[in-house]
Amino acid sequence: MRIHRSVAALTVLLLVAVRASAQSFTPPESVVALPAQPVALVIATTRPVAAVITVDSRIRILSLPDGRELREIAIPPGPGDVFSLSPDGRLAVYGDHNGRVQVWATDSGAATCDLKLRHYPGVGVFSHDGKTLALAAQGDALQLVDVATCTTRASLPQTIGGVMAAAFSRDDRYIVCGGGDTAVRVYDTADGRLVSENRESLMSPLAVDFARDGHTVVASGGDKVTLIIDAATGRVTRRLRGATQPPLAVQFSPDGSRLGIVFMKSEDMTRPDHIVVIDAASGAREVDWVPPVMPIGGGWSHDGHLIVGTMQQNALHLWTLK
Repeated sequence: MRIHRSVAALTVLLLVAVRASAQSFTPPESVVALPAQPVALVIATTRPVAAVITVDSRIRILSLPDGRELREIAIPPGPGDVFSLSPDGRLAVYGDHNGRVQVWATDSGAATCDLKLRHYPGVGVFSHDGKTLALAAQGDALQLVDVATCTTRASLPQTIGGVMAAAFSRDDRYIVCGGGDTAVRVYDTADGRLVSENRESLMSPLAVDFARDGHTVVASGGDKVTLIIDAATGRVTRRLRGATQPPLAVQFSPDGSRLGIVFMKSEDMTRPDHIVVIDAASGAREVDWVPPVMPIGGGWSHDGHLIVGTMQQNALHLWTLK
């Protein structure tokens, strides 16, 4: 019965999201001056910490909400493809276009892991406890890397097109993957065993996440259809249409009470599109906002705010949506 209520709530909130229209709303904004232009931003979900990459090949660890720089970490010059923080902000991962993936301790700046993939990475996301890094080169199978030993403890089966998106369940027992072959698959993280599979998406899922209950998956992609999937069976419990653009990211807040959806403007990827925040219990739309310029990243903060970053020259603009 608990699962049924969760699915019903998800159905309501996602119906509201896909039918949303822009509101007249300007979120609170703070500006952080940096030594160089920022190009990417990630937010820790359980500590008041953020990390930003700047064009001088540095990761700068910032405290929130004041934006004070805590540490500077040098990274290889050139383009990067993966950048993420562990939920507690104590680890940062960066993967460059040559296939090198490094993990650093943000408190000390010490490198803790250095891996080499066959080619550039497509996915790099930490488990909720920060002990596992889900990592895949573009088009390749997902590896579950033990962060402490910097070794692969499990490899998921290779699928056509590799992995486009991945997310851990809250207890880290499972991981959901959106595949390049359009399938949504759930695996057991202990041994890489396939738990369920769904092949009802017409295009590759670009955004996936687990609901707080750990039994329900949300997946959406280029076909602009959102699937609510039972993680144990792979069965679609609801199919939601009506979005005018595909989601780029779908993420529940740390306490599971809100859902943030970032849409992309598929006909012009240089222009921003809607960012929506939905109350998971009531389905009420709390925020519908189009940034003035393309975001460079963001995420849910430790105190339940969705923070979106934009840049202007050497300044990082932090917008607090809720």
